[in-house]
Amino acid sequence: MAQATINVRIDAGLKARVDDVFRSEGVSTTQAVKRLWEEIARNRRVPEFITSPARQAEDERKQRQRGLLDRLAGIAGGNATRITDDELAQLYSDGMAEDYLSLK
Repeated sequence: MAQATINVRIDAGLKARVDDVFRSEGVSTTQAVKRLWEEIARNRRVPEFITSPARQAEDERKQRQRGLLDRLAGIAGGNATRITDDELAQLYSDGMAEDYLSLK
């Protein structure tokens, strides 16, 4: 099997701390990286702890939008009991109304 090399720049202090953990667990840096790559290949997705904060923030924003649309659908459908005036005011003050407007 052909081999490839990965070079990564990382803070020296962080590397030293992680090397200590690996050493105490009997794992080399190379083994850890190989296992991470194998895990990603097996699951065909990046582990959640690696995904970027920006992506997580975007996912949370989309989830808020879906929740807002679901709740507002009750009003549009004539079922105002799905959301109270206080909830609507809270959504507006939380900036959720701005999220709704951004969907247009």
